[in-house]
Amino acid sequence: LAASFVLSADLAEADGKVTVEEREVIDRSFGRSGRHFGLLTFRKMFTMSLEEAQETWKKAKKKDKEEIFQLFYKVAGSDHDVSRKEAAWLKSYGKGLGIKGDPKELAKQFSYEVSRSEVPTNIKAIKTAQIQYESAYSAFVNCDEYPPRGGSKAKQWIVSSSGGFETINWQPDGDVRGSYSVKTTGGGSGQLSDFTIIGVIDADGDGEYATYTATKSTNPTSPTTRKDVY
Repeated sequence: LAASFVLSADLAEADGKVTVEEREVIDRSFGRSGRHFGLLTFRKMFTMSLEEAQETWKKAKKKDKEEIFQLFYKVAGSDHDVSRKEAAWLKSYGKGLGIKGDPKELAKQFSYEVSRSEVPTNIKAIKTAQIQYESAYSAFVNCDEYPPRGGSKAKQWIVSSSGGFETINWQPDGDVRGSYSVKTTGGGSGQLSDFTIIGVIDADGDGEYATYTATKSTNPTSPTTRKDVY
């Protein structure tokens, strides 16, 4: 794990600059809130040299390398801009893993999948907020689509501009690339009230939006659009 951290940092620095997105990916994986924290100490993370990490990588089992390489893809593609040097780094360390295709394009595709995963995560949280609000006020809340659609770049979530989302006291954890809305139904005499949450995203910027939906009784387990739409 210490070697994975050192190599991830080396990849992020391959083109001479470390982006905010790359830092966030590494921090989420190895920081105090990351899934690897507790399995290795900060002393090991910061005292292992690049040469030692490279030697550890050479001796690692293929299965372990393939799993760790997913993290490398995530780091390289986190800012949706895989440089020539980062692609060369991936190609070099990926030797012997049977990786097919251009490392640069593979990293980009992986980054799109990671970006798209924002949507079902946020929809689940919106669903929880709606149910909690209904429990307190006996009503679900319509939420106009927010933030406005437009490109693949992350957008700031401004609470005071989020309409119904502010009413149900929900906001995402940080910026978003997707757009979200909630349509309520029923609630009249003898009718059971419900809602439909819709989340859309165009992570790869091709103009085609991936869409996820959820209701009071269903979850956004998979997109309603094709799996290759990001």
